[in-house]
Amino acid sequence: MPSTPPSGAGLGWFFRGSRDPPLVAWAVTIDVGEDFAGTVSALMNTFGQTGGALSPIVFGVLVQWTGRWELPFLLASAVLVGSGLLWLKIDPEKSVLT
Repeated sequence: MPSTPPSGAGLGWFFRGSRDPPLVAWAVTIDVGEDFAGTVSALMNTFGQTGGALSPIVFGVLVQWTGRWELPFLLASAVLVGSGLLWLKIDPEKSVLT
C-alpha cells in the first residue's frame, strides 16, 4: 500500500510550535518587569526588530565580501545559539527591579 503524503492540516499542526515560543517570551517580560512590563517588552521588541532590520544588510555585505553564503549562515547560527544560551540564564521569578 503506498504511503500518503501528510495533509496540510497535519503540517500546520506540526509547524504550529514555531510560533509559540514568542508567547513565552512575552509572558516572561510580564513576570520580570512587574509594574514596568511595558518597558521591558518595548526594549525586547526594539532589540529584536533592530536585529531583524540589520541582518539582511550584514548578510549582503558578508556575501559580497566573501562571495560565499556559509559565513552569514554560520554567523546567524552562532547568534541564535548564543541568544538561546542567554535565555537560559533568565529567572522569570526574579524581578528586574531587584
